[in-house]
Order: sequence, then C-alpha cells, then structure tokens
Amino acid sequence: MFTGWLSYAGVEIVNEARLYAYTRSLGIPFSTCEDCPTLRTAFEHEPYTTPAADGAPWYDANIPESGMVAGFYIRALDGLGDTATRRVDELARNGAIVGSRRRGSRSVEMTIQAVAASECALSYAMGWLAKVLRGGDCLAVSDIFSGSTGAGCASETLCMLTCCPLTPEDVPTYLTSLYRVGVTQGPVVISRSHESTFSPGDECGLVICDVEVTFTAGDPGWYSPLVNIIDTPLAPFYVGTTDPFEPYDITELCNPLVAQPNAVICTPIVPNGCAATNVPVTQDLPIPCIGVPDPRLEYTQYNFYSIPIDTSGITQWLDLIPKLSYQPGQMSPTGSITDPQDVENFEGPIAFQLRRVTPGKPCGEESDPCDVCMELFAPIWPRATEGVADWIQRKAFRIEAGGLGMCPFPVYTRGLAPFDWPTLVCGDEMCLDIYITTDTDARSGTVRLDVMRRQDAQC
Repeated sequence: MFTGWLSYAGVEIVNEARLYAYTRSLGIPFSTCEDCPTLRTAFEHEPYTTPAADGAPWYDANIPESGMVAGFYIRALDGLGDTATRRVDELARNGAIVGSRRRGSRSVEMTIQAVAASECALSYAMGWLAKVLRGGDCLAVSDIFSGSTGAGCASETLCMLTCCPLTPEDVPTYLTSLYRVGVTQGPVVISRSHESTFSPGDECGLVICDVEVTFTAGDPGWYSPLVNIIDTPLAPFYVGTTDPFEPYDITELCNPLVAQPNAVICTPIVPNGCAATNVPVTQDLPIPCIGVPDPRLEYTQYNFYSIPIDTSGITQWLDLIPKLSYQPGQMSPTGSITDPQDVENFEGPIAFQLRRVTPGKPCGEESDPCDVCMELFAPIWPRATEGVADWIQRKAFRIEAGGLGMCPFPVYTRGLAPFDWPTLVCGDEMCLDIYITTDTDARSGTVRLDVMRRQDAQC
C-alpha cells in the first residue's frame, strides 16, 4: 500500500508531494525523501508552492500559523490483511465442524506524523487533524446509511492508493477505498520533537508530532472505483407483456407483504428531511403491495425487458460487487390504482434478475431458473425518480438533488429475504431481466449497472 496519500471524509490529509514542497518553501529541515515524484502530476495539480498560495486543505487565512504547517506523513500502517474467520467446533470424538466464513470489521492502525515550522503551527495542525478525523456531522434526519441517529453518527470513506500513480489514468486504477468508516481511537500523541533553527538568524525550525489513529470500517473490503457495464434506455430491450406465472410470479412474491393499518413509508418533503405517510389500505382488504392494484381487479400481467451484458473486459479474479440504478420513465401509468397517491408517488412491484445466458437461448427467451445468480425484488419504486440499489449500504433509496440518497424503500431477494448483494459470479455473458407491472409503461425509463472490484486484503 502506498503511504504517500490519504483522504478521509472527502478531505485530503496526507500528500507526500505537498509535504516535500512545503518543507522546502518554509525553510525547515525534513529528511524524508520524495518517494513518488509523479504524485502531483498524476492528480493534475499545479506545482505546489506554499500552503497559503495553494490553499492547502488545512490553510485558513484567518489563522496565520496555518500557513506554517508543512503537512502530514504516514510512518506506520497496520491492519491491511483479510479479516475473515471461521468458527471451529470440536466434536466429542474425532474431528471438528468448520463453520462458515465470516468477514469481520476492519481496524486500520496508523502512525501519522504532523510536520510544522513552529510550535503554534504544530498545535494548529493537531487541532485541524482531530477535527477532520471526527468526520461529518449528521443531517437533521437520521443517518440512513449507518442506521444511527444523533449528532456525530455519520460514517465516512477512507481513500488510499495501492501504489504510486505515474499518470492521471493511473489514479482510478490504483485508488482503493474503505466504506462505513469511523475513527475509533485517536489521534493519540505518542511522541513529539523540536529542532532549533538550523542556521543563525532563521525564524523557522522543525517541529514534529507523531500520533496514533485507528480507523474501523464496518465493511472490511477494499473497493476500487465504479466501472460502468450498461447505461441504457429500456425501450430497445422490451420483450413484451408476459403472464406472471411464466416464468416469474411477482404477485405471489407480493402477497406476503400485507400492509398494516399503521404502517408508514418515508417520502421526501425537503432536501434533508422525510415525512411519514400512512400506507393506504382498503376498508375490508389490505392492499398487498403499495402500487399494486387491488387483487379484486384481477391483475394478471407484467412487462418484460431483457438486456444482454458483457463483463469479459473485467477481471474475474477479484470479487465484483454490483450497483443497480433505475430511472422510471415519465409516461403515465397504464393501469388503475386504488389510491391516487400511489399513482403519483410509486410504481411496482419490480423484479430485477441477473442471470447466466442459458445455452442456446439468448436474452429475452425463457431461461433456466438455475441460471439466476442474483435477484432483487422491490414492491414499490419511487415514480419518475432515480432509485439506487446500493452495493455497500445494502439498501435501496431514492436519489434527490445533488445526488443525495434519501428515504430508503424496501427491497428483497428471493424468498423475501433482506436485500444483500452477493459478489457477481454469473460469468462473462449475462442477462439483466426486468419485470415491471403493466400499470407502468417503463419503455421511456433507463437502467444503469456498475460494478466495483473488491479485495479482502492489501499489503
């Protein structure tokens, strides 16, 4: 792992090229060599001059000593390996039972060195570092991603590079990230030192402080940036209207989801807030799924779309984790709904299947059920609003202005189990089959599938 660059909560903390340039511009003696001379050009930055002129991440024009901070450096790093364990239960006689593999949380321990030209600057640097490591504060609503509530509940992203990038094209190749991260210990000062001016009359000296920080990631995988597989309108892949019992019975999946009179669903009212709306029910018969016609309307059909996918250009030696985005079309609903609010806010149910291509049967033809390797079922989907089935958060949520995910809505896998994307093991040639009730003509909608590589260990 390259230790010359680190970003946490969207803020660059360690940049070896900055540190190398700023120690010289500030006239302070620092013996660490520049191990990656191409780091600055790989990020397409202008030559680094001074913290003030460059607007370094820690620089504050109202605090003069911030301009005397040279930067930060990673001196030690631990916790990069695989976190998986297996429980072993010894049998009364010979042997034992080896349990399933479980990937635990990841704790990455770092020793970070702060470098400054004065005692005041070093104190400021430590205060700035502690603030950044605190992460972002929560919005006024619950943090839907971490599942927590209250101030300081948000989890963050930690980004590093696996090796020194030579060109801008190398950055996304070598970028690796940990998600759902929080600082669980530190920064704890373990040592500090001060060297007086190295030449008579100089005002600057070298002041350094070593601190230990522990980052804990709820998801232990190291993830690469997203790679797009498909991004297409549905119209070219419309197969036709299909009987729900051949080959896929959405209504049967929907039946167990009987709405309760007091059930609520989250609907956005402001960019950073949600309001609870009562799920509509009929007087004598609950509606099985929001957006589904009353069963007494004898609903029997859905629209079928099938999109061929080629992943042969992506390495199969690493785990591939998918992310699915669906943007419903703007066309009016084609069927009748028992409650006008459902027509306005939701469509569905919808089912997405990723499957292998059945030999001799291209996408769009009847498939072998055993070829389905991933399945996602959404009883509702926000109408005319992009929704994302997120690969890290294991939730589906609507995308609001600015790309903010708000108000998660329920999604399930086979057997109505909670949504949890496994790794994508369908092979190089796949089909994305989509089943949407005929209450919505989705041909003007779009679907996007991205994947990201996951590694369980780095070094």
